[in-house]
Amino acid sequence: MDALEICNKLRSEVSGVASSGIPLDVFPQKMQQMVLDLARMENYSIEFTVTSLISAMAAAIGNSCYIRIKGNWITPPILYVMLVGKPGVGKTPPLNFAYKPLHEIDTEEHHKFKMLKEEYASIVERNKGKKRTDWESLPPIPILHKNIMNDFTPEILMRNHDANLRGVAVVVDEIMGLFNTINRYNNSSFVQQMLSAHNGLPLDVSRCNLDCPLRIDHPCIQIAGTIQTGIVHELYDMGFKKNGFLDRFLFAFPKDLKITPWIKETKQDAVMIDRPYRVWKEIIDKAVSLPFTEGIFNVLDLSDEAIDIFYDWHNENIERQNAISDERLIDTRFAKVPLNTARLALIFQLFRWACGESHKDFVDAESVNAAIRMSDYFEISYKRMEYLVSTEAIDPVKKQWFDSLDNKFITAEAVKSGAELGICKRMVMYMLADLKEKNIINKLQQGEYEKVQK
Repeated sequence: MDALEICNKLRSEVSGVASSGIPLDVFPQKMQQMVLDLARMENYSIEFTVTSLISAMAAAIGNSCYIRIKGNWITPPILYVMLVGKPGVGKTPPLNFAYKPLHEIDTEEHHKFKMLKEEYASIVERNKGKKRTDWESLPPIPILHKNIMNDFTPEILMRNHDANLRGVAVVVDEIMGLFNTINRYNNSSFVQQMLSAHNGLPLDVSRCNLDCPLRIDHPCIQIAGTIQTGIVHELYDMGFKKNGFLDRFLFAFPKDLKITPWIKETKQDAVMIDRPYRVWKEIIDKAVSLPFTEGIFNVLDLSDEAIDIFYDWHNENIERQNAISDERLIDTRFAKVPLNTARLALIFQLFRWACGESHKDFVDAESVNAAIRMSDYFEISYKRMEYLVSTEAIDPVKKQWFDSLDNKFITAEAVKSGAELGICKRMVMYMLADLKEKNIINKLQQGEYEKVQK
């Protein structure tokens, strides 16, 4: 164990990383240091930070690298992520930090595009009135290559992806706006397009205002955004759980919803303050430098040891699902977990390569183990969010009754609390059965219950 690893371990203990459930130790050492620096100096949530870093790395890699999951099943690191928290808890700053290097690349590309466009226009102007034989040769029509989109229509998104086949990222502060856009264009099959895009299936776009229909054979679209806890239920109300769109998302939803207080630090010099971004930009720049050629795939295979670990983990999950006899209790999300986990394994392998800790020849056991632990965190966050939605769906009086109960309670206590709020015994018994079915409470034994802790 080197000095940096020891330092990171000690700082993680002080920062309460273990209690959060986030497996910070699966990241390369220099990234752990960076995340802990950001938590201390900028008050960034560690959970929101690492999720944002994963998303931005996926965007930087794009279609340049694939992972072979099984047989001919290969995939680039396409990820849809959502940061869930109360207003003011600090969701947006980590997301902005993670995507800043890609924003800077977009700024450079925009300046280059404007210059080429002006040059093209000047040549066209000079050719006016000349015989065709006297024309100056025209360069290719300038095309804007854009990595990140914040505001768009479905058509513009697909146009931009067609111009940047390596991949694009949809990054929005309040992701509800994106879902409203999707809902608005529901009749145009935009939902289906985004479902297909997550699976890496070809996208066809035909519109009357398009000179030529678009076809993107190998889509690579990232989605990242934030949402407030108080409106998460609207995603369910709009049908995005039922149509499977939410199942594609990875959620970062911290257990502690409190806003972290500021702690006065000793004055830092500019070098120390800038260190996290310098480290991160170096990592992203290495990922961006990965060569990309349309239609030619750089596929990383799993090592033999990695295959054993990945398959054993997946087969255990399959056994648990097969043991469920009631189909209503099977979450459709289960089918998406292996795909997202494999994509995380590819990202971790390239994280370690970019940080000088490993290679990029194949995906090894360490990266698969890291991906599984990170995937477990995301699924726990998802269950926490499901619990939030379930409890928020209870009408105000019933919620008041539920909140008045201890974590462990007996039927008599539930009936007594109900009577104090004007709820009859029969209704209390009905509510207990309903809460048990929704996995909000567990029945320990006859007449004894426990709230499910998420």
